[in-house]
Parts: sequence; structure tokens; C-alpha cells
Amino acid sequence: MTTRLRWSLAIILILVLAGAWWVAGRDKTEGEIEAAQHALTAWGLFAGDGDTSRLPQTFADGPQLAQLRSEVIDAGPPYAFALSEAEVTAPGFVVGTVTVSRPGEIVQTFRWEIELRLTDTGWKLWTVRTVR
Repeated sequence: MTTRLRWSLAIILILVLAGAWWVAGRDKTEGEIEAAQHALTAWGLFAGDGDTSRLPQTFADGPQLAQLRSEVIDAGPPYAFALSEAEVTAPGFVVGTVTVSRPGEIVQTFRWEIELRLTDTGWKLWTVRTVR
């Protein structure tokens, strides 16, 4: 095997390993905005039917989940939670505008900081705070 071929194979191997490392790290540490939107969608469904069974898939066992479990729900159509102007301000923190709507009700808009926790299965919503 020539020196040139060895170097070419070594470079290819390094690139493959670096790509695998990047993909593996991305799966665990990125995706906060998507996770926040999925949790808000589950929140909206819960607010329509009171079914808490879907919440643990997107909510960590924290203060927001505890609050939702304690609420009494008036059954009706689900709420739509839309997250816009979202940005990750630090790992596990998403700030964005959340618009909440339901047929026949007034649309509400909030500016929230959504705190997430990284679990074995990915990012999950821990709590939300109103920001200015």
C-alpha cells in the first residue's frame, strides 16, 4: 500500500468518525425548539380532554407536569399552542412567543422561557416562565 493511499484512507476514516461523533452529539444535545413545540402540542391536547397519559412523553417529572396534573379540565376541543420567534438561549432554554387558541375563545399570546431537561429519550419540558 502506498503512502498516498494510506493517508487518503486515514483522512476518510477521520471524516467518517467525526461525522458519526457530530450526529451522535446532535441527537442528544440539540432539538430543543422541536421538543418544546411537541410538549406544547401535548399540552393543548391535554387542555381539551384532560388525558394526562400523553404528557410524560414530552414533559419531565417537574413543576409544570405537577401543575397540569392538578388542574380540572373542562372538556372541549383541544387548544392549539403555536411557538414562534423561538430561539435557544442556552442549552435547555427556549425563549419564544406562544400563541394559544381554541375555537370560540379569545386568542392568547405569551412570551415564555421554556425550560427543558435532557432525559434518556431526549429533551422534555420542565417548566415555563413569562418573560418580557
